[in-house]
Amino acid sequence: MNNKLFFTAVSLAYAALIGCEPDIHRASSDFFYPSSFSADTGYFFRDAKEILLRFSSSNNYSPSYGGSSKERYKQYVYYFGDFGYREDDEVCFGCCDDVEDIGFGRPTSLCVCDIKSIHVVCENEFDENHPAGSNADDLFKIGLETAYPFLKNNYTGYYEYYDKYFPLQDINPDYLKLTGLWFGHLIITKNPPVEGKYSFTISVEMDADPVSGNVPKFSPQTVTLIF
Repeated sequence: MNNKLFFTAVSLAYAALIGCEPDIHRASSDFFYPSSFSADTGYFFRDAKEILLRFSSSNNYSPSYGGSSKERYKQYVYYFGDFGYREDDEVCFGCCDDVEDIGFGRPTSLCVCDIKSIHVVCENEFDENHPAGSNADDLFKIGLETAYPFLKNNYTGYYEYYDKYFPLQDINPDYLKLTGLWFGHLIITKNPPVEGKYSFTISVEMDADPVSGNVPKFSPQTVTLIF
């Protein structure tokens, strides 16, 4: 079944189930297709032991836009099953009586492509177990900005996971879906035996856009950490 037929079938099934078409303006976020990613140091802790990962995009989809952008936005809302809760242009964390609702002010944009993998490679020898050119995933933990667990759990729980760090080599796949623009925060977990500058190259591989079928391709990014 092609994408167009799939989305038509899903839309008709959902409309039949609830008796009318849902209000797509209540989806929790806007959507974007990533065109590149960047890796930068020194954003949060100033000691240059962390790396912030950020998407860039020129293709954004919102109900406030007209024409093809709004139609594409609607397809994503149906695909991800995101039919609430946007209230007063705020993303709500919980949206129930016993959970305080918190908003960003403007809805966060979510990436329509899942992250397939994030890997780090040493550019110079870090220690005897990590020579130049070797995989360094085990040296890092990562916090992720993701809406998927929030939507999966019926709009309850935490919307982002920057305060919850996980080993890079053991990421829950759910946390790589519906990520934000500032999608990842890498923190190195050990120091090298010798002080100095150490460079690492980060690669991010993406899955296909579920609507267009296009797959984003990114150039690896290299950063230097100072110990």
